[in-house]
Formats: sequence, structure tokens, C-alpha cells
Amino acid sequence: MEDNNQPEVLTEEEELEFTEEETHQLITTSSYNNLTNYIENKLLFKGKSMAQWIVELVLPAIPDPLEREDVLKLNQRSVYLCEVAYTNLGIAKAIYIGAKASYAKKVNLQKEAIRNELDNSKSRKPSAEVIENKATNLCVADATTLTIAEFFYEFWKSQVDKISAFNTRLTSLNISKHQEEKYINNQFN
Repeated sequence: MEDNNQPEVLTEEEELEFTEEETHQLITTSSYNNLTNYIENKLLFKGKSMAQWIVELVLPAIPDPLEREDVLKLNQRSVYLCEVAYTNLGIAKAIYIGAKASYAKKVNLQKEAIRNELDNSKSRKPSAEVIENKATNLCVADATTLTIAEFFYEFWKSQVDKISAFNTRLTSLNISKHQEEKYINNQFN
């Protein structure tokens, strides 16, 4: 029996099979729920969807009462979460910056090509805004790439914020547990 709750993971080859038109049509004609599902389950970062990353980065529950071994396990989990989130935030930021630069460069190249074409023709010159819009429209695939890069950058920023808040709480627990143990040790000595 197939589990319909599991997101479909596409291979790199399957991802490349999506044409720009199919992607554009999927995004522009789908309802909010379909778009949300697409973003959460179909867009991949390092081979995993956002939904899969969210499951992997789930914060551990803090047991009550909290024992020394629990604190150690929480700290180990925290180190793992920090490593994954900060590493992927760095990668996502680099991809986002690269996508932004690539998009800007391609729009500028398209504007230059449009101006050159207009210079060679004897037609009336359009405004800079018209040229900008035409160039932007010719770079839809790059704009989509930039948007996806921004999705993942913002996703990883929010994961880092979540883990940082957990670490702040964990630091307080570490201090409290240390003070408690110190008090108990001093009381019996």
C-alpha cells in the first residue's frame, strides 16, 4: 500500500524534465493549496523537500524532570541541528546571491540586446521602462530560479532562528542544571 502522506521525491533527471512552460503553467494556474504543496514537497534543496527538512530538523521535547543524561542528549541534538541549519543557510545564501547576480546580468544583457536591435532598426525608440519590462519578460526562467533560491534562503533563515531560540532555552537549562548539581554537591559535602 502506498503512503500518500509522504512527499514525492524527484530525481535530478526528473527535475530537469520539467520544462519552463510546465513549471510556469503549474505555478500560475494552481490554487493556493497546490502551490503550497508544490513548494513544500516538490522543490528540492540538497535532494530533500522543505517538508522532509522540517521533519529532520524537529526540535526535541524537553523532559520533565530533566536529568543530566537528558541535558547531554539535548546538547548533542542541538549541535547536530546547528551544523545542518547553519551549513545549509550558508549554501542557500550563496545560491541566492548567485541567482540574484545571474538574473541581474541576464536582464542587463537582454536590455543591451534590445537597444542594439532598436539602434539597427529605424523604428521609434521606446522608453527605458518599456525596454526594462521587455527584458524582464525575456528572463522569466531566471526570475523563477531567483524566487526559488529566495524561498530556500528564507526557509533556512527561519530554521536558524528556531534553533537559536531553542539553544537560548537550552543554555538556560544547562546553567540551571549545573547550579542544581553544584548546590546538591555542596549540600552533601
